[in-house]
Amino acid sequence: MSLARIVTALDAERHHSLIRPRWLAKIFVTFDVLCFLVQITGAGMQCTTSASTSRLGEKVTIVGLVLQILVTVYFLIAAATFHRRINASPTVVSGHINKQLVRNLQTIYTASVFILVRNIFRVAEFAEGFDGAVSKSEAYIYVFDATLMALVVWVFIVVHPGRLQRAVRKMKSEDQSELNESKDLMAEERKVDNTDLEGNKTVGVEEQSD
Repeated sequence: MSLARIVTALDAERHHSLIRPRWLAKIFVTFDVLCFLVQITGAGMQCTTSASTSRLGEKVTIVGLVLQILVTVYFLIAAATFHRRINASPTVVSGHINKQLVRNLQTIYTASVFILVRNIFRVAEFAEGFDGAVSKSEAYIYVFDATLMALVVWVFIVVHPGRLQRAVRKMKSEDQSELNESKDLMAEERKVDNTDLEGNKTVGVEEQSD
């Protein structure tokens, strides 16, 4: 959703993004929910007393995590493609707030890499099974799961795309105000020119009468 907001704010919907912003969030959120449901299904299957069903549940969970990794990788590709295109062909808006744009995209990259590493760790955890070294040590879970998810939240608190949207709205508002002032000034100049023209015509008529 952050990437879609950035693309829309920069007026870069048509030629810069791999996916239209209105579909971007819908597609990735849908796939994220789907991956989550697959993982939940796998986790539920592992709660059974049947050993074969439990092993199948582990495989289903791994499939869900691998799907999430693939979705995250494609999201990174979409973000990087947008970044490359907006640098090659900047919009009027992006040219004015390039520093904020770079900061927001770096935040998206960082958060996505954290999520990617976390999911790779989870795949390794379930691949080893409950008797593996990863499952037996809480330190791994704190470092590669809890900490990484906390960092994802933290980076978006520090650099939230809403600030970029507010900056764009403020810039557009100021530009519109300047445009209105220019129009008012041009209208006043035309009025003065018309008044002078009418005055010259009146003088000419009076001279002809004399």
